[in-house]
Amino acid sequence: MLSIIQDTREQSPLTFNHKYIVDVRIEKLDYGDYGAELGDGRRLPLYFERKSLNDFWGTLTQGYSRFKQEFARAQAGKARLIIIVEASLTRIRGGNVYSSRAPESILYQIFTMQARYGIETVFCNSPTEVAEYITQVFIAYAKLYAGAQK
Repeated sequence: MLSIIQDTREQSPLTFNHKYIVDVRIEKLDYGDYGAELGDGRRLPLYFERKSLNDFWGTLTQGYSRFKQEFARAQAGKARLIIIVEASLTRIRGGNVYSSRAPESILYQIFTMQARYGIETVFCNSPTEVAEYITQVFIAYAKLYAGAQK
């Protein structure tokens, strides 16, 4: 069994619907928007930072220094932080009407962060797909983590 931990600052909460998820609790997280806890109270060392297209674009431009600090906090806490974007890679490639920044520049930054810092970015087409992705990854990690602790 698994509890999803949702950060208090999450403005548009996702809906999680899976037999292994017993509840969604709202707590302040030090990094990310979503974490998970096993039934025995142990937290998984994995968190998701969820971004809408506009938020993602803004974070990689004006908010980048703050964003790097969040990743540094996660690394210091020995946690893995994954960026999950509510837009396809094709949509990112199409640009953002609210920014003059070139899509190629954003793509270069995304994949440089992955190569240099190991920061994974996942692209999903909708909030429903984001919730499903997060659910499946947390379940897989929970099974591995629970087995490793025996």
